[in-house]
Amino acid sequence: MAFEQVFKNIDNALRTDEGCSSELDYVEQSSWILFLKYLDVLEYIAYQKKPVNRAARVQNAQLYTGQQTPEQVAFIQYLVSVYVKAGIDELEADRLPKLMANKYGTIVEGTTALGGIEQARGTFYNFQRNLYQQAI
Repeated sequence: MAFEQVFKNIDNALRTDEGCSSELDYVEQSSWILFLKYLDVLEYIAYQKKPVNRAARVQNAQLYTGQQTPEQVAFIQYLVSVYVKAGIDELEADRLPKLMANKYGTIVEGTTALGGIEQARGTFYNFQRNLYQQAI
């Protein structure tokens, strides 16, 4: 897939995200998605580190749960199971509503359980960052 097409797909998915009225509203999310997808390869090339498998990355995510509410911890554990089973593609920003609906029944129930839209997004994006932040 051409580089331009990847950006177009991300743009189309994020444009429909609640609270996004222009491209500037989701530049950070787009950047993180691309960064996370290529981090393992870049680490290997730059630092000659072996790519880290999903199960090992999950150990990093488990450390992150100490800073969250019990409901956020339960959502992170759900994200861990999705990540281990399907990989990073299931954690893209456009999949957050689907993940919340699968876990809680509806997006509204998920938003309420996680403490609001900002808390839900924060939990989701911080979990992603934590998967790749710490060296194993």
